Amino acid sequence: LLTALWCIWLLHVCLADLCHYYNDYKIEFEDVLVMPTGPDFSACCGICLATPSCTVSVHINGSCYLKKFNRTVDNNTLIKAPGYITCDPIKHTTGPSAASYPPLPKPNISD
Repeated sequence: LLTALWCIWLLHVCLADLCHYYNDYKIEFEDVLVMPTGPDFSACCGICLATPSCTVSVHINGSCYLKKFNRTVDNNTLIKAPGYITCDPIKHTTGPSAASYPPLPKPNISD
């Protein structure tokens, strides 16, 4: 149980650096995927961060709405909506997580 609590705490700490949260705001845009996450809004942002086609996530009532939003998340695109939490994940376009590597050579297997 202690390990599980530590992992949940660590997830919040890690995602705090990787996501911008907008409490009581939502974005009206087509959903890529909808999934249950329970009360953990940071898990919703983490799922968006790990999903290449997701650019914004919206959490409400235990559901996570992954969206592909082709505009900037700002005061012009956010809509005031009590209870909603919008996450704008910081997706890295450079560095190890975004690097592309050449394919590994196929091994020669001899009997």
